Amino acid sequence: MGDAQPRGPDAAALAYYVSADGAALAPRDWTCDSGWGSNATFLSVAPKCEVGKQECASVNVWHFFGGTFGRFDVAQIAARVFPSAKAFVDGVINEKLPGSADIHYGAYPADKLTRLGSNVVEFETPAGKIGLGSEDGKHAWPVIGVAILLPKPDMDIVQLDVYLPPNQRGQAQIIRKAFEQAVASGEFPTPP
Repeated sequence: MGDAQPRGPDAAALAYYVSADGAALAPRDWTCDSGWGSNATFLSVAPKCEVGKQECASVNVWHFFGGTFGRFDVAQIAARVFPSAKAFVDGVINEKLPGSADIHYGAYPADKLTRLGSNVVEFETPAGKIGLGSEDGKHAWPVIGVAILLPKPDMDIVQLDVYLPPNQRGQAQIIRKAFEQAVASGEFPTPP
């Protein structure tokens, strides 16, 4: 993952998970799942836990394809945080296809955004709120992540969502920085 390797006790508790569909740091000894479709690919890394019995942490990587049906996902995210993609978003809205009505301009009110450039936005969606990291607002912990617009050739977006308990917040920050560095250096795996 480039020259800047994470260090310290939080970093030592992490491992690098890679599939044909994405890559991310996540806590050691978790399991990963990945998949793809015409709109996106995903990588999800999580501990073994029984859904419904406890809150299940996860690290999720999405790669939404702007040149396919994924343009609706790209437009939904871009309308919220990437003003530079307005022409693309307007074009998707003007298609008036199912999904066009779900596209809204402006950041989610609860999200804390940090712009690292015109194409990179870090976010934190607070626990129990709707935002980039939680469309249903049902998360018991904050979701820390980053959305990165890849305007060429097809206006793709890669997004990382890190959902860890508060005692692992340091790991969440390391995971996000490592992901940003991997995308910036071209090391982020993309499907063939």
